[in-house]
Amino acid sequence: MFADEVSAHRYLERLLWPKGVCCPRCRSSARVGKLNGASTRVGTYKCYGCRKVFSFLHGTVMSSSHIPAHKWLQAIYLTEGGTRPMRLRHLQRILNVSPKTASSMMHRIGEAARQTAPGFDDESASS
Repeated sequence: MFADEVSAHRYLERLLWPKGVCCPRCRSSARVGKLNGASTRVGTYKCYGCRKVFSFLHGTVMSSSHIPAHKWLQAIYLTEGGTRPMRLRHLQRILNVSPKTASSMMHRIGEAARQTAPGFDDESASS
């Protein structure tokens, strides 16, 4: 399902903005435009209300990361949102990333799971 970056972007846009694109800063949806320049990253938008550039990754576990969104979605799927324990080496091989990248991804996903599920901790994930 998340074999390439375009399919991952489409999925995330539908998931995060079911009623259309909305600026995460000023919450405006009327004056938002997609940036399609040659040097612009896929999924980048500009709000002409507050004049800020943003992407759908803003405010997510994937923000400020150079790892492609489709690899993030695959990692989240494989770890069941951080609730399923997975060996670092397996994630590294499946996603074809370095051990340091896999470790960083696992840490971010686990941290996000702990923040969203109040009773979640590492011991409950290993049970």
